[in-house]
Amino acid sequence: MSRNVFAPSLSVPLACVVLALVSAGCGSSPPPPDLLVTAAPGIQTNEGGAQATFTVQLSSRPRRDVVLSVSSSDTSEATVTTASLVFTRYNWNAPQTVLITGVDDDLADGTQTVQIDLGPSTSGDARLVGLSATVSLDNVDDETAGITVSQPLGSVGEDGSTTTFTVVLHSQPTASVEVSLASSDEGEGTLDSQTLTFTAMNWNAPQTVTVSGVDDDLIDGTQTFDVSVTAITSADGDYDSLALPSAVQVDNIDDDSAGIAVVSIDDESDEEGASASFTLALRARPSADVSITLSSSREDEGVIVSSTTLTFTADDYDVPQTVTVEGQDDDLADGNQPYVITISVAASDDTDYAALADVDVALSNLDDDSAAILVSDASGHTAEDGTQATFTVRLASQPYADVTIEFDTSDAGEGQVDLTSLVFGAADWDQEQTVTITGQDDDVDDGDQPYTIAFSDVSSSDAAYDVLMPANVVVTNDDDDDTGVVVSLISGNTTEALGSATFTVVLLSEPTADVVLGFASNDPTEGETDVAELTFTSDNWDLPQTVTVTGVDDDIVDGDVAYQVVFDAIVSADLTYMGIVPDSVDVTNEDDREICSCSYAGDDFEDGMAQGFTSTGGTFAVNTTMGANGTAQSLEVTGGGNHLVGVSLSAPACEVTRFSAWVRPSAGSEAHNYIVLGDDAVSATNAILFFYAHGSTGSWRIFSSTGINTPYTVGVWSHLVVDVDWSTDTIDVSIDGVSIATDFPFRGTTIDTLTRVHLYNLTAAGVGQYDELEFETSCP
Repeated sequence: MSRNVFAPSLSVPLACVVLALVSAGCGSSPPPPDLLVTAAPGIQTNEGGAQATFTVQLSSRPRRDVVLSVSSSDTSEATVTTASLVFTRYNWNAPQTVLITGVDDDLADGTQTVQIDLGPSTSGDARLVGLSATVSLDNVDDETAGITVSQPLGSVGEDGSTTTFTVVLHSQPTASVEVSLASSDEGEGTLDSQTLTFTAMNWNAPQTVTVSGVDDDLIDGTQTFDVSVTAITSADGDYDSLALPSAVQVDNIDDDSAGIAVVSIDDESDEEGASASFTLALRARPSADVSITLSSSREDEGVIVSSTTLTFTADDYDVPQTVTVEGQDDDLADGNQPYVITISVAASDDTDYAALADVDVALSNLDDDSAAILVSDASGHTAEDGTQATFTVRLASQPYADVTIEFDTSDAGEGQVDLTSLVFGAADWDQEQTVTITGQDDDVDDGDQPYTIAFSDVSSSDAAYDVLMPANVVVTNDDDDDTGVVVSLISGNTTEALGSATFTVVLLSEPTADVVLGFASNDPTEGETDVAELTFTSDNWDLPQTVTVTGVDDDIVDGDVAYQVVFDAIVSADLTYMGIVPDSVDVTNEDDREICSCSYAGDDFEDGMAQGFTSTGGTFAVNTTMGANGTAQSLEVTGGGNHLVGVSLSAPACEVTRFSAWVRPSAGSEAHNYIVLGDDAVSATNAILFFYAHGSTGSWRIFSSTGINTPYTVGVWSHLVVDVDWSTDTIDVSIDGVSIATDFPFRGTTIDTLTRVHLYNLTAAGVGQYDELEFETSCP
């Protein structure tokens, strides 16, 4: 049988149920076996986990065990701790407790009724099979529709700083819930999300909203604004009709304060006129116009060339205005100098700005002056003839105290200065002072000599100048001394009567070591010097030394003869003089004998042709048409058996001392080419020389008491030279430069002069050729 139990009432009186366990009274027959369920009135659980109980027992002893199942009709609302109860013969009447626990379902579904079902029972006792009962209870809901908006984690700021808060539902909705949010003052703060959507999946996940501060450029202090839920929309009626939660408050921290901002800056001016500049703006919007004045702390370093008064309004307070400062030049080497531009609020009805302290903008004026001593190069060379050069000195910047500069020449033997110190002060620091350098003469050919004007000291109380030392001035002293030997012309001619002449020798410059100059006559037979060398020292180099040349008599009439005094190379340790060879001195030695005048004539005694020529002595030549030897242009002599066919050349008034000719002997055994030297009565037996080319023997032959033969080659030109020594009556003969006779006696014994030369041939078949016939003569 089955029973619903909502209260502790049964279908039979409880007294009878209890009494039936011990007595068979209370009716005409005992009731059938049943379940006895005892439950308190209004039994309930809740979603917070609260529990409820009731008890169950049998109404009669079973013969076999009875198993009674226990279950919840809605386990999402309530659960039982045991799935079955077991009754035996021994505990059938002992109440067994059923424990029910409420279950949280996150839904705002109100109080839910749950049935706890007992049975149907199972047992080996047929009487107790199929017993069942139901106990009803309420599971009280702990969810309600609601929205929680958390307090912000902090304040926001006009500098852009942010804060956050979260929004979450109290319970799971049955449909999507859209939550709208808004800032009460978007001039102070804004939300990154203005609409949030919650579903059955995310209703309990807090959604974060970021609040950002807004800069309003106003000096308005910290401003509080609200963030509120402005609407809740959902098909879930509990949420759609839900009252709006209270707004949360957020503070926006003001970052604006009265101030003057230097927006940009170029903080360097310079003494060359370059400007520094910067731009200004107000840090916050003023409530009234702000008038600003500017001033330079050091107008000797920087002067404001833009306007010195600026005005900012509420409309242009943040528009930068430019200030330009021009650097000033002070001529001092004072380094880079700092100065400031002071910015002052001159007037404003905005009390915050009116009370604002001055603002200084630091600038620097770059110095274009440096401590330096400016020394020019020398204007040119000095010279040993006294030529001067100059250089100038001045300071590069104005000193704080006098500056004394000391200097001198490094070599007083080359150059000297007119001043050895200069003083510069604050009044004349930029005025050039001139120093004059005068070249010095040293008489030595030492070339152009470099030297310096050396600075030795700079002294000043101005530390920047006291440590300076300028570079030396380099100068060159041009040498006016030349290495050389001056040899005068000879004072006159020498004579063979021992007449003399002189010349002088002197050096051009002082030597650094002794100079020895050797010399001699190149023809001692005409003249000789009285000394062979001269010595010059550093003491006598500029004193001319005299050399005497005396003529020599040569006992011959040779006319006036030119000769020279020839110099050797100089020997000296002074390398500038070493090896110099002066030009020779030309001298003429006058002959003490009269020069004769000779006339020469030639005649061809074969055909009567004659050729005449004259000379005043010395050497003359007879040439046929100026032809060279070995050519057909020569004097040809053909002969005959009488030895009289030929050419005779005569010098009737002169004495021949040398005869030379090119001879080409003719061919043939009887072709004898004869050359006979003698006087007008010359013959083969009475001659200085009887000389011929012997065709049969192929040799030149000189006839004398002994005779000399020397081979020759037919048809080849040979050069014959005959020297006559009248003092010994002998001759020297050479052919082609080879001597064939020395001190050979005259062939004749009565020959006193050589006045004629005979050229002839023995046979008409032969032709003798002669060229370049030359005579050296002297007067007898």
